[in-house]
Amino acid sequence: MDWTLLAFLGAFIISIVVIIEKRLISVNIKNIGAYYIWIAIAQLTMAGLVYLLLGLPNTLQTSTMITAYGGGLSYGIGVSLFVVGIKFEEASKTVAIIQTFPIFVTILAVNFLGEHISISQQISIVVIVSGAYLISLKKLSFGAVFRPTNVLPVLILASFSIGFAFFCFKIAFQDTTVSVIYIFRCCGIATILLSFFRPSMVSEMLSNIRHAPTRNLIFLTLFILVPTGTIAQLKATNLGPVSLVTSIVCTSPIIVFLLTAILTKTKLRALGEPIQRGTLILKGGAMCLVVAGLIGLQLL
Repeated sequence: MDWTLLAFLGAFIISIVVIIEKRLISVNIKNIGAYYIWIAIAQLTMAGLVYLLLGLPNTLQTSTMITAYGGGLSYGIGVSLFVVGIKFEEASKTVAIIQTFPIFVTILAVNFLGEHISISQQISIVVIVSGAYLISLKKLSFGAVFRPTNVLPVLILASFSIGFAFFCFKIAFQDTTVSVIYIFRCCGIATILLSFFRPSMVSEMLSNIRHAPTRNLIFLTLFILVPTGTIAQLKATNLGPVSLVTSIVCTSPIIVFLLTAILTKTKLRALGEPIQRGTLILKGGAMCLVVAGLIGLQLL
């Protein structure tokens, strides 16, 4: 499968995950820390399963393992910083800043991996990131776009951490396969998220297991959708230029918006946010920017 389609598939699946996670965290799970422990458990479980099925090659170099594991640690740090940011800032603003990570990936890839990005493609990347940013805003105004935030340094660091993770994975792909990187990525993320564990979370997690709807959503999200979306993104990173792959991955806010708009018309309305008429022009313009940027990446 073409790396572009794989990147889109990964973005689409992760967008579904975002919507389900919103339901889980806001309705089903009271302690968000407990949810991160569930993520860590799922990551370690899937890493162990892949290891039992495929193992590790005898020729695997220590430097490659460290690079892949370091990418997982960086991704886990990005997720953790995102949680800190969202506690003190509007979710829309937080997500918008996080989606700038392709800019960091492009800088790293061009300077250290020797990827050649034309001026037209650079413009396309900026257009895509701008569209992803605008889709997260409630209204278009100078204050909404440029309003300072007290946690801006934290969010920029979170964005860089996620971008650096993709950069590490691309380096590791020079010497190994998707399954190997997936194993060490999972272990790195779990290492960071397990630091959130507190004994008081045990009772919350037991309650999650006893409640069938919560248990089913956790299993569907963390043990099926997340691994599938992650593997699609890793394969796309392996096959295509990481700077362009991440630009497609960051279109997830657009996909989330479209899915949310659909869900508001169904009985699953609780999964999404109400769509106000005043935001449709802004969202539509942002979607046009993203589509134009994606077309530019493919044609230029």
